[in-house]
Amino acid sequence: MKMRHLKLLKKIFIGGSILLPVFAALLVVPVTAASRIMASEDTQMI
Repeated sequence: MKMRHLKLLKKIFIGGSILLPVFAALLVVPVTAASRIMASEDTQMI
């Protein structure tokens, strides 16, 4: 029972370590795009 639980935790940990950078990239891309659009709009207004 305990061994199965450890295997499951290992799977979740490995899966999380793969998925975390992917989620981070997905979050960063729209934010950087939005900030770039805002910056370009600000420079156009001046």
